[in-house]
Amino acid sequence: MVRLRHPTSAQALCDQGLFRASSAQQILSGLGKVFAEGLTGVIGAAEVSTLRPEDVSSAGDAAFSGTEPVSQVEVFISHTWGSPRWLKYLGICYFLNMGLAVKAAVTAWLLAVVGLMVFKVTKMFCGRQYLLLLLTEFPVLVFFLFFFFGQSLSRGLWAPTFWLDKLCIHQTNQNLKAQQVAALPVFVARSTRMLVLWDDTYFERLWCNMEMATFAQYSESPEKMEFVPLWLAPWLLSAVLLDLLGVEFLRFMEADEGTEMITQTGIKMGSAMLGDSKEALLFLEGFLHNFPYFVCYLPMALPTMLSFKNKIHGHQLMLRQMASFDVKKAKCSVESDRPLVEEQVAMHFQPKLDTDVIVAGGSEPAPEAVESGALQEEALDRFNSYVQGPLRSTLLDCIGDVHDVPFQLCSLCMLPMTTSNATAIIPGAWEGCETLTKLGYPNPWDWRFGGMPSLVAWCLAQTLVYPVTFPLLLRLLQQVESAIENAWMRLLLGILCSCFVYAYTFFVAGIIFGCAMVLSQRSSFFWMAASLFAFAFLVIQFWLLFGPRRARGCGSCRCVEYRGGEDSKPFLSLHCYDGA
Repeated sequence: MVRLRHPTSAQALCDQGLFRASSAQQILSGLGKVFAEGLTGVIGAAEVSTLRPEDVSSAGDAAFSGTEPVSQVEVFISHTWGSPRWLKYLGICYFLNMGLAVKAAVTAWLLAVVGLMVFKVTKMFCGRQYLLLLLTEFPVLVFFLFFFFGQSLSRGLWAPTFWLDKLCIHQTNQNLKAQQVAALPVFVARSTRMLVLWDDTYFERLWCNMEMATFAQYSESPEKMEFVPLWLAPWLLSAVLLDLLGVEFLRFMEADEGTEMITQTGIKMGSAMLGDSKEALLFLEGFLHNFPYFVCYLPMALPTMLSFKNKIHGHQLMLRQMASFDVKKAKCSVESDRPLVEEQVAMHFQPKLDTDVIVAGGSEPAPEAVESGALQEEALDRFNSYVQGPLRSTLLDCIGDVHDVPFQLCSLCMLPMTTSNATAIIPGAWEGCETLTKLGYPNPWDWRFGGMPSLVAWCLAQTLVYPVTFPLLLRLLQQVESAIENAWMRLLLGILCSCFVYAYTFFVAGIIFGCAMVLSQRSSFFWMAASLFAFAFLVIQFWLLFGPRRARGCGSCRCVEYRGGEDSKPFLSLHCYDGA
């Protein structure tokens, strides 16, 4: 066993062209075909089926030559080979393109608004509501387009360099492969960030644990370790699509004349009950023009509940695995590699560490290797404590517990609703609409600027009301999962919880818009106090659901930095990376 010393021996590896980097376009080309099982992702299914034995060694040359020799990479991708191709593809898209997709969607919405205003067609929304497709479906389409293909559309302009084993290690030339696998700790140590594509077997793989241990120790700059659970991207995309479907139902309901008739019937019934109270009737009008629309989201109750249950189970499993982590129980495909890999992990978690990296394949003894079995056991226990304690704690600080969802992620899931509701603040958008006239606004500008409370209500609904849907639903579903054992009862109660949460958020939004309706037309101390009380309630609710966690600006799941002294365990502090 020889010891490659950093940086001179590592530089020798670089000079030999063994340290490679791949691009985002190469990794995501063919919809992530590189993540296909076995050699299929590297040389293609057709080539694998027709490959002759004498051509095996050179079969991977094309994929390997697509990488570039480097001395350092920005992102080291740590993953298990057995996890599904599509989930890893979505995870990379989430990490790389999420920020770009959001910016592109916002830009698309603004361009659509400017275009409609320039051509003076915003006044036609009342009679030509299909124009609203430009302000809702178009930005969502742009979001998905950049989420999946942002790296190609931007030509990789903002993309980091990656190290991915299936591309940066020659998969068919066994001599090169052996040298590169042996130098894996050097590649990890020379990576600025680590992206962990977590699945339910990740912590069970010994080589993955070695990568984490190495990365926790070696760095020339503050280190980041970002966890992207493979359930995260599918959950996010399904939430956006379900919200888009709800918006479509809502738009259909708004265009239906029967909806307005039902609303007016409710107002008349309220008038009979409330008598001559003008303020109460105004409140009722504002409330009934918002609350009943929760029924548009009821068809999404079942798929939403199932999507959230999958998120809960994945999140629980990840935290449970970290809490009971034991590197000695990890699996190794080639059992003869276990002593080497465990020794590598142990060296990083001894009380005194240097910056050397072990690489297998030689015969010379490592002068500062772990000296005894007892010391190695102690070092491995320190690594266990690192994963169970600091790493798990900082993971919780960023993504929260099972029932937590970052505010930015909740807002993104409501992208279709946000873009649809934002049409209400476009100048001249609803000029001449009968609805505004019935509400007491003969001129739409009276509603936007003379009725400033309505604008405030719109902002409150988008920031403090609708985003709480997801954390509330997660909390209710978690209670159902823990309290009920019968699967059918869980399913039924889960659907009811989903319906209740949608009704609750639209109910609160109705109260906000009802108060705004009163204050926009009449000055009333009572309704001002009621509005302030409602605002205080929303702020407290927001703080309880989103406030206690640190790192609310984190766009992905985890960032960690090593700051340990030579006689301390790695200490974690927060960094953020928005994926764009």
